[in-house]
Parts: sequence; C-alpha cells; structure tokens
Amino acid sequence: MLIFAALLAACPMLAEGQEHVREEIRQAEAEIARINKLVGDTRKEQGTTLDHLKLVGTKIEKRQKIVSGIESEMGTLSGELRSKSAEVSQLQKEYDELKSRYSALIRIAYKNYRNNSFLSFIFSARDFTDAARRLYYVKQISADLEKKAGEIEALGKKLGTEVTELNERKSQLSELQKQHADEVKELENERVQLK
Repeated sequence: MLIFAALLAACPMLAEGQEHVREEIRQAEAEIARINKLVGDTRKEQGTTLDHLKLVGTKIEKRQKIVSGIESEMGTLSGELRSKSAEVSQLQKEYDELKSRYSALIRIAYKNYRNNSFLSFIFSARDFTDAARRLYYVKQISADLEKKAGEIEALGKKLGTEVTELNERKSQLSELQKQHADEVKELENERVQLK
C-alpha cells in the first residue's frame, strides 16, 4: 500500500515530466517542418549547397531529439505499466481470496439454514436475555455476510477499473513504439539524404 501511495504521489511529477518531453517533441517537429520548407526553397534556388547540407544536418539533430524524447516517454510508460501490472495482480489475489472466504461462509450459512440451526440456537437459550443475545449474534453474522459481499463487489469494480487503465497504458505504449519506429525510419532516410 505504501508503494501505491508513493506512486500516486509521484504521478503528477511524472505527468509534468511527460508534458515537458512532449512539448520538446512538438518544438522539434515544428523546427523540422520549418527546415523542410527551407530545404525545398534552397534546392529550388541553388541546388545542393553547403546550406542545404547544414539544414539537413540540423534536421537530423532535431529528429534524433524527437527519437530520444519518445524513448524517454516509452521508458516512463514502461515503468508505469510494470507498477500497474503488479498492482492489478495484487488486487486479483485479494479478490480471489475474498471470494473464496465468502463462498465458504455462504456454504456454512446454507448448511446451518437447512438444518434450522439458527432457530435451534436461539430457542435453546436458558432465558430471554440469552435468547436476545443469540438473536443479536445471528443478525451480526448476517450483517457480516452482507458486508463481505459489499467488499467483494467494491474490490471487483476497482479491479475492473485498474485492468481498464492497464490496457489503456498498454495501448499508449504500443502507439509510442509505432511512432518511435516511424521516427527512426525517417531519421535513417534523412541520414541517407545527407550522404
């Protein structure tokens, strides 16, 4: 739980770091678009010149910055994915254990109900006070069963939410990997242009 609390406290810092990385990526992409326009203009005017080579070199540097930013974001997302997976598996264990305990309690309660054990338990009291106390115990057991059912339902909902969030993170990572592959391919194409 302490680790989960620490991760929650670190999430805003991670989000700020990711926003910073994304902003750098956007700036680098804008610079690449500007350089592409200049490269087109230079080709029209002078053909392949030293300025053209400098622009392509700058473009390659910016593309490398984009690639390293994406790699950084992928690393952060991978770390979040690992921690979220651990959290989901822990929740799944708790959920399975709670369900197992609850089903055992329900089986016992059903057997006792079929044997009229509750009524026998209450009517076998020595006096009215003892019967009232026994009735209170029977009601308390029923309330505890309902409480456990509520806990299981709440944990099941939380588990569903966490699994959904984990799947979203996985799809984000998949998109980043695709974007990374595209950027690396573009970088290689630009390096070929430089040669």
